[in-house]
Amino acid sequence: MGDDAAKAGGPEFKIRPGEPTDAAPTFENRSKALREPLRTPMNSYLAGFFESYLNIETAQYVDRLKQTVTGLPNWSERLRKLFDELLTERTATRGEFCDRTFIEFETDEEMYAYLEEVRAYLFLGATEIPLPPD
Repeated sequence: MGDDAAKAGGPEFKIRPGEPTDAAPTFENRSKALREPLRTPMNSYLAGFFESYLNIETAQYVDRLKQTVTGLPNWSERLRKLFDELLTERTATRGEFCDRTFIEFETDEEMYAYLEEVRAYLFLGATEIPLPPD
């Protein structure tokens, strides 16, 4: 530890060779990062699906999407597995979903409840069409 950091009572972080000085880590940033849970980025294939088929303009037509899913069993199976993985591991946030679809949820739990309804409708035989929040 450097003398100034020791006097201040905090750790000193050194810049690695070749690292730009504006990217130097601060204690506050590292401390915050350690408190936040690590998330795996949303699967890019599923993210693209959300952008195309569950965005604010197309989400109300999920009944038409079900016809497509039913008619393409290989695609349907892959998509179902991705939905299952996402809903089990909960790797996406409502912010990520909103960035891709422009549909806002109050909480991650509300988003996951909606995605559970979409999965049930598309793959598990549910008859009620899931609608995103207003």
